[in-house]
Amino acid sequence: MLAQQVSANAHENIIPLKDIIRNIRNVGKWWNKNILGNLDLAITNAEDELEKRDANNSLDAHQAVKHLDELYHHRDQILWQKSRVNWNAGGDKNSKKIHQIVNHRRHKSNIIGLFHDNIWQTQPQVVKQILFDHFNMFLNKNTYSPSFKIGTLFTNKIPDNIKSLLERPFSIEETQLALRDSNSNKSPGLDGLNAIMGIFFLNA
Repeated sequence: MLAQQVSANAHENIIPLKDIIRNIRNVGKWWNKNILGNLDLAITNAEDELEKRDANNSLDAHQAVKHLDELYHHRDQILWQKSRVNWNAGGDKNSKKIHQIVNHRRHKSNIIGLFHDNIWQTQPQVVKQILFDHFNMFLNKNTYSPSFKIGTLFTNKIPDNIKSLLERPFSIEETQLALRDSNSNKSPGLDGLNAIMGIFFLNA
């Protein structure tokens, strides 16, 4: 439409700027009325058509869902473009627009129906029961199996010589050996110093 208006005035050397702006405004109004309005109507009709589909014909239902997703995607692109324009113009004043977009995405994420035993179910109570039964069976399924089994019994007591070895205090040589075997990957102690700092002071 805008191209036709411009080409109609192409024979003139000068095209008034106000006429171009007026034509752009008219094109925008036409687009908003005929394209965006038809898109919302098409989404409403597609949702109604999906509910009226034959429940036993899964192919038609799949095609209807695919067509509805395409319409949702088209509307998301338009909302994204409009949000960019609104943010450039109004900045933080567009919080209402953000909530509208979030609510639209939440509405899009709603489960309007499920295929269960090759039947398209749209009743909310039926859909909730299908989901409940699925996760109830999945979560209550006893699938635990130990990765290993203990084949022998542990003795109740350890020998006295090992017991005394475990209970004796660490010697200075053992402490120095353990400290020298440490590296900078060790976590710091209560004083905030890393093990590498202890090695530095030990060698000093």
